[in-house]
Amino acid sequence: MIISSINLIIAQRLVRRICSHCMEEVNIDPLIYEEMVKIFNKIPPEKRRGITTVPHTCKQGKGCPKCNNTGYQGRIAVIETFVITPHIESVVLKELSLSSLQKAALEDGMTSMEQDGLMKVIQGQTTMSEVWSATKE
Repeated sequence: MIISSINLIIAQRLVRRICSHCMEEVNIDPLIYEEMVKIFNKIPPEKRRGITTVPHTCKQGKGCPKCNNTGYQGRIAVIETFVITPHIESVVLKELSLSSLQKAALEDGMTSMEQDGLMKVIQGQTTMSEVWSATKE
């Protein structure tokens, strides 16, 4: 009965925002870049916010007096949205495994925290290390 009354589930974690005063462009390590591309390719095209590819550079804070030499100032949320569709509802009612539910959610266009975080990295708001520290268990 609960699943029929839920429309949307949202989860969020806070990650540090790159300091705008000491932000600089840096090259992405090739191994990290490969992982970023794998994550990006799993994002449905309509949720890529107009971004067509993962750049080979990203932003990073080098540290300054405004951010106490941390390279970060403030926080932003990385968000996961899980819309309960009829397909998801049928998976839940059949009491299938968690992996079946995750697969169905991704097929129905769920955006994971890691995917949302990657988009914020590409937009220069945070770093992949911040996203991974918040999303990897």
